[in-house]
Amino acid sequence: MVGCIDEKPTYTLTDDQLIEILVDVHLAEAALQNIYGEEKDSITENLYAQVFAFNKIDSTTFRENLKSLRRNPKKLQEIYTMVVEELSVKETESLKRDKPKKK
Repeated sequence: MVGCIDEKPTYTLTDDQLIEILVDVHLAEAALQNIYGEEKDSITENLYAQVFAFNKIDSTTFRENLKSLRRNPKKLQEIYTMVVEELSVKETESLKRDKPKKK
């Protein structure tokens, strides 16, 4: 019966922190998309270490918060809606920055 207890999700990170970290994780995953083989493992490890260091957390804290987030589908959807919005903003900014200027 212990497995049937409905455990309430607990978060040590704020919504804004979760959003920032998830945006960084998705950007890291995008950067890894075309890398293959043994090299990908070490690059992945380094990228994630940088994401966690930049956000001043450790991988355990991230995993625990993500696990809690997955147990709360409504909150997961809210967070990911904001993550997608932030990624769209970053993409738009990048496109504007990279667009050649007309003379």
